[in-house]
Amino acid sequence: MPETGWRLAAELSELRMVGQVDLPAISYTYAALNNMIDDTAGNDAAAFSWSTGGWSQVYEPWNELRSAYQEVLGKMSENIDLAGGALLRIVDHYAATDDEAADALSRSWTNSTPPLLDGEYIVAGPHPEPRYRH
Repeated sequence: MPETGWRLAAELSELRMVGQVDLPAISYTYAALNNMIDDTAGNDAAAFSWSTGGWSQVYEPWNELRSAYQEVLGKMSENIDLAGGALLRIVDHYAATDDEAADALSRSWTNSTPPLLDGEYIVAGPHPEPRYRH
């Protein structure tokens, strides 16, 4: 028999924690890494240009590798955001099927989140937008 009432709310609360706290923190990390990789392009001239003019033959493969890595990090961030949003919609859908569960869930999230587990954190500040080089 499926859970109902406060038991369903407890299950939904755990899923909400993943969708609202854990996945956004992971997505933030991937987006921040994407941006850090993008920032390395500012040193390309110093690293890959010859003092006599022109670019090292290593520059193009390096630039392609950086772009590919940046793309993976950025797409991971975006996909994790989508997964978190889907999870939150699922939680809302199930909560809407049980008034007691919806009330219990609402009460447990009154202050925006229930107590965090060891290692969980809410990302402070705005989520960086992934950047892409093509």
